Amino acid sequence: MQPLRLSPAEGQRPPTRPEGRGRAGADLRPRPVHRRTTPGPRIDTYTADDNGGICRREIGPEDTIDGIKAKDWAAYVGRSPMYYLMQFFRMSITKQKVTVCLSAFLFGPAYLLYRKMWKEGLLTALLSLALSVPSLIAIVATFNPSLFGSMPLHWVPVAADVCAIADWIVRILLGLFSVWLYRNASKKNIDKIYSEYPEGDARTDALLQKGGTSIWAALLYFGIVLLLSSLVINLAGPGFVQYAMAMAGY
Repeated sequence: MQPLRLSPAEGQRPPTRPEGRGRAGADLRPRPVHRRTTPGPRIDTYTADDNGGICRREIGPEDTIDGIKAKDWAAYVGRSPMYYLMQFFRMSITKQKVTVCLSAFLFGPAYLLYRKMWKEGLLTALLSLALSVPSLIAIVATFNPSLFGSMPLHWVPVAADVCAIADWIVRILLGLFSVWLYRNASKKNIDKIYSEYPEGDARTDALLQKGGTSIWAALLYFGIVLLLSSLVINLAGPGFVQYAMAMAGY
């Protein structure tokens, strides 16, 4: 006699595994991702440890750098907070002051003014202007010598060369130490805000207002430079304009 085989009832399907279940009852359903809800930056930074090796550390918004919370550093810095917080943290650990900053090397005082370092930017702008005076005098004396009459100008070429070298030294120093200057100036301002405002929205608003960047200050600096350059061109006369056009290939 053949064994009796049972088939599923009409209109019914054989039992299957529950949705989201694998073999042996494993739960294959996607699990919710727990996201950080704490505001502020969270960065991974690498620095030197006490033994001279390289160590990695994650900096959260509540972690402090030089006694200031990372989220407050970020609020004050404004643009590019991750870069500056990483550099500030490295400086606080290694006690090193040197950081290569190409923007400071290329734009000099404009970078300092853009980062709202008013005193440092103004002093550097005046120094740059003073160092450019001998070169400007040499240009005017070459193409419009009658403007100076019988005034002795034998010292101008030497002074122009010395000031040009000094200007390059200033640019290199700015390229190496501007981030350190920015850290010190920022810490001073943040410490003052800490003493005036309790932790909360009022402190955050003060950090945002006091810090950040000022594109208008940088544009004003470039505008003044262009104005002074136009003045020198007018004093040098058409001979300088023709020379400049010939050098440009026109």
